[in-house]
Amino acid sequence: MKRINDSQVVDAELQQSLLPQTFNCQNLLFSLCLFDKGELLSTPLKKQQDIFFVTHGTVQFYALDAEGRLIPVNTGRAGTLIGDVEFAGTGRTNLFAEALSPVSCLALHLPDNRAVLEASPSFLLYLMKSLCSKVYLVNTSDQVAVSVEEKLRLYVETECPDRIISHISHLANTLGCSRRQLERVIRQMVMRGELQQLRKGLYKII
Repeated sequence: MKRINDSQVVDAELQQSLLPQTFNCQNLLFSLCLFDKGELLSTPLKKQQDIFFVTHGTVQFYALDAEGRLIPVNTGRAGTLIGDVEFAGTGRTNLFAEALSPVSCLALHLPDNRAVLEASPSFLLYLMKSLCSKVYLVNTSDQVAVSVEEKLRLYVETECPDRIISHISHLANTLGCSRRQLERVIRQMVMRGELQQLRKGLYKII
């Protein structure tokens, strides 16, 4: 990981993100963190010291079973918050977060920013929405009554500010369905004019 503290670079990244429109960013000490593909942003083996707001790239969340096999859980893109569960809990996660591509994140070092964050109603509301979306996805992952399309729409609403979806295999794991089921829903939404195909494997909800 490379951490950049240059105020001009950090401010430029902050203004290009949606964060200033999401919660009050004043009096917060942001830095910019760059991760290479394959680097870990969080791990159960280490206490989380930063909250990361993904601005570019794709992150995979996964667990490991008793035999060390990878269990995909979720994927995150621009707008994803990493560290919300840890911020509200013990400071540790039970999941790995790995960069699937070069990833850039705006970061808040918790020892320097926790007091300001805990006193910010707009940030706490943002945190609550992030936590609720994750709880909903977990609770509905095995429920047939909640359709794949409903899960997809919720995922886009909460995790994709640009309303663009990609990495279909990882997304299917996130939604608790097969790739074939998700592709069928995507085709149906394209035919209804509710989803636009930008290129192969890349779609935008209209």
